[in-house]
Amino acid sequence: MQIETSRFGTIEVTEKEIIAFPEGLLGFPNHKKYALLPMPENPYFYWLQSLTDKDLAFLLVDPFVFFPKYEVHLEDKVLKFTKVTSPNQVAILTIVTIPHTGVKKATTNLVGPVVINLQELIGKQVVLQGTEYTTKHLLFAKANKKQKALHESR
Repeated sequence: MQIETSRFGTIEVTEKEIIAFPEGLLGFPNHKKYALLPMPENPYFYWLQSLTDKDLAFLLVDPFVFFPKYEVHLEDKVLKFTKVTSPNQVAILTIVTIPHTGVKKATTNLVGPVVINLQELIGKQVVLQGTEYTTKHLLFAKANKKQKALHESR
C-alpha cells in the first residue's frame, strides 16, 4: 500500500507495518492507523506515520536503550486491550520531542509510553500512574554532561 507523507514523500508500507490504535494516541483520538517505520540508520528509533494525515508523524525510541532501569508495569486491562499474551509480543516505545535548539536537547515522554503488540498489530498509548518519570527526560543527558564538563575544564 502506498501512503503520502510530508516527511518522506510517497512510501510503500506493508500490512505488517500498519498498527491499529483503536483509541488513537493522546491528543489525536481520530487518527487510528499508523505505519511503524524503522529508521535504517538507527535501530533504536522509529517513525509512527499516520495513514490518514500526511503531516502527522511521531518519532519513537526504545527507551530501555537510554534508560536501562526504566520500568513499565502494564495493567491487565491494557494487556487485554492489546491482546498481549506473551512478553515477546510487546514493544514499548516512547515519543521523542526534538526542540528548536537541536537534537542534543531531545527529550522523551516516559510517562506516556506507546505499547504495541507486534503480532496482533494493535497499539495503545498508556499513562503511567504514581511514577517519578516525566514527559521530558533528556535522551542524551550523559553526552550533555560530558560536553559541559569538557567545556568548563577549558
